[in-house]
Amino acid sequence: MKPLWAGRRINSNLRMLGSGQLDAGFAALAGFIAAALAVRNLTPEELGVYSLLFLAFSVASQIPTQLVLSPAEVIIAHRPEEQRIGSLRWSLPRGTVVAGLASVTVAAGALPLAGDVDLADVSPLVVTAVAFTLISPVQDHIRRVLHTAGRSGQASLVSAANLVATAVSAFVLLVIDPLWVAFGSMTIGNIFSCLVAIAFVKGQHRTTPVSSRELVAIGRYLLVVGLSNSGGSYLAGTLVGTIAGPAALGYVEAARLVARPLDVSTQGVMAAMGPRLMVASANRDRDLVRGLSRTVYLAILAVSLGYIVLVATPIAWGIPRGLFPVAYEVSGLVLAMLLTQLVISATRPLQALLMGLRREISLAVLEVLAQIGRLVASLSAVWIGAFGLPAGDLVAHGFKFSRYWMTFRASEADPRHIDDTGDMGPGER
Repeated sequence: MKPLWAGRRINSNLRMLGSGQLDAGFAALAGFIAAALAVRNLTPEELGVYSLLFLAFSVASQIPTQLVLSPAEVIIAHRPEEQRIGSLRWSLPRGTVVAGLASVTVAAGALPLAGDVDLADVSPLVVTAVAFTLISPVQDHIRRVLHTAGRSGQASLVSAANLVATAVSAFVLLVIDPLWVAFGSMTIGNIFSCLVAIAFVKGQHRTTPVSSRELVAIGRYLLVVGLSNSGGSYLAGTLVGTIAGPAALGYVEAARLVARPLDVSTQGVMAAMGPRLMVASANRDRDLVRGLSRTVYLAILAVSLGYIVLVATPIAWGIPRGLFPVAYEVSGLVLAMLLTQLVISATRPLQALLMGLRREISLAVLEVLAQIGRLVASLSAVWIGAFGLPAGDLVAHGFKFSRYWMTFRASEADPRHIDDTGDMGPGER
């Protein structure tokens, strides 16, 4: 018979998983609506520009996320639960300033395709991509802190507000010009949901802020990780777009859209369980780490295998193919993107565990090596066209998964639990 505490722990994990999935589901459905309208209404070449701008957004958004917001979340997670919401009063202003400075760089994201596409014709995509880069990291940070503070229900409501505002504005903007839809509707949805979130946290007492030096001490290595990953994706997309043409990027983006529910599911799992994994790892609670990891990986595997059967096998539903025929234009591309997403999902729990152990330098070094492998593999686009992009992803994330696992086991075996900076981990201070 299991002890009572074990049953309560399982029920708590399941409740957190449900709230996390609901939050990520609403947030991702908003993005899915915007992207789906883009896939259905833009030409493959325009879709290629959208894809490259989205990759550029991913690069620029890493600057505020990894330099300020993620380090703040690590620190917030180790504070008493009643103090966590109030920490937004010092983390949000800093993150917003950095996000504003980083967002202007996205305007240059589509320049590699200037020889194939007249960028003046797609200027609405560029303008709205810059605006989205400013607001998206801030909104994500608010939701993650709400989860960490035990307010997963409020995080779900914030995402629900985002979904409603994005959906309404998407169909309004579609009437004006489809080029405004993809990033424009998501920008409006994020702004509206931030206002809803502010109403939830209004009146919370400001907690003691940490110094910018302390944030940078954690974030400088996380920034290397984030920029290496997203920068590698952007460079790989540029290589494939240059070698195989912008239309090939458009086909990949459409296939990525069909595969996105797997990413959504993993985001939901990690939104709920990621902070717990980090704290359990920092405290060297091996039983809790094993229990949480088992829950996370079973959830990821069950959803991934079920979805792959539904959309990418001979018994698959015809609905995705009917809605997004361009995704299936290149035979086998959807299945390749799904398998890639499964490998990506598998790396995320291990990354959270290593962050809990303060192995930022290890993460940064492994990320750089993984991106070198990605770029080399992406050159295969010379022979396999659009498949060059998922090939690079598989090489990069397969390498990271194996090395993360080996690094975590080595760290777990170290009885002193020394982090990469030479300090004892937060669980031993």
